[in-house]
Amino acid sequence: MSHDDHRQNASDTPVGMFSNCHQGIVTQLEALASLPARAEAAIETRRMASALLAFFDDVLENHHTDEEQDLFPAVLRVAEAGSEADQANALVRQLTEEHRNLEKQWLALRSPLKQIAKGAAVPLDAAAVGRLVAGYQAHAKLEEDQFLPLAMHVLQRESNEMAALGLSLHIRHLKNLPGYV
Repeated sequence: MSHDDHRQNASDTPVGMFSNCHQGIVTQLEALASLPARAEAAIETRRMASALLAFFDDVLENHHTDEEQDLFPAVLRVAEAGSEADQANALVRQLTEEHRNLEKQWLALRSPLKQIAKGAAVPLDAAAVGRLVAGYQAHAKLEEDQFLPLAMHVLQRESNEMAALGLSLHIRHLKNLPGYV
């Protein structure tokens, strides 16, 4: 009988039970050794979810409000009748519709993100995240490539409109604006 045969048979003995127990302990210690990295990843996931909630709850709504209450109306007021005004109107309609769609997508992701931020182990719909990311990238590209160049072209003709736009945005974003008497 070889030494290996003796060892295999020994695992069925009371002494072998100690060896089996050691193997189980070593396996669990390996799992324990991986736990700090996993715990750190979980902490980072909670932090990231909290930061994303704070950012998008503030920035997304405010950005769309800035565009829809200030930028879009300014461009529409100054755009010359004809093709320029038609293009501006079409873009404003499309961008506003996209805002509502993106906001709905964000709201669908907000609840699970809130739970993740609190430490809950809930699934986050990767396809929904992908749709929001792709949708916003396409939206931003449309604004950057078409609407903002048009807005700059149109508003440069009317320095008062450009100044009013800047002032309106500045006032809206002031924190703790004092009251007046």
